[in-house]
Amino acid sequence: MAAKFRGARLRTYEPAIANEAILKRQTLWINGLDTSQYPMAAEFQVRSIMAVPLILSNEVLGAVVFLHNSDADFFRQDHASKAGILATQLSGLLEAMRLSERAREEQRRAGILAEVVQSLHSEPDLGVLADAVADRLRVLLRTPLVWISFGRKVTRLPTLPTKVSFSHRRQSFCATDG
Repeated sequence: MAAKFRGARLRTYEPAIANEAILKRQTLWINGLDTSQYPMAAEFQVRSIMAVPLILSNEVLGAVVFLHNSDADFFRQDHASKAGILATQLSGLLEAMRLSERAREEQRRAGILAEVVQSLHSEPDLGVLADAVADRLRVLLRTPLVWISFGRKVTRLPTLPTKVSFSHRRQSFCATDG
């Protein structure tokens, strides 16, 4: 049952105690659950259920759901208090993971921009410079195609292929006055 529960998805419009806990922003539990009101609970043969919203900085991140399928009178205030403490810790962990990922992304971007600056100072050849900058910009922007155009009058444009498979090829085009 745990594997099936772990893979279950709940839409916000479906009747569920998790959705109610999120909307009310408080821990809710129901013992002796009437599964006719909660289709997903019926699927798991739930007899007692508790949902705790994950709240951080006054923003609801989701909910944690606990269920019992054999005891119709399982959850008590003590369970709700302990689950609330667990939810607070889990919310903090989720926020720390989000901030860590954001810091890694900012560090990645800063490194790429430093490489661009280094390229600008080290390469006198405009074509090589444009290729180096375009390559760094593709990585920075996570895009397979970068177009660099210089301020001079362009007399010749590169011929663009009619179809490019961007998922496997990197392309950069540099327009200059040749």
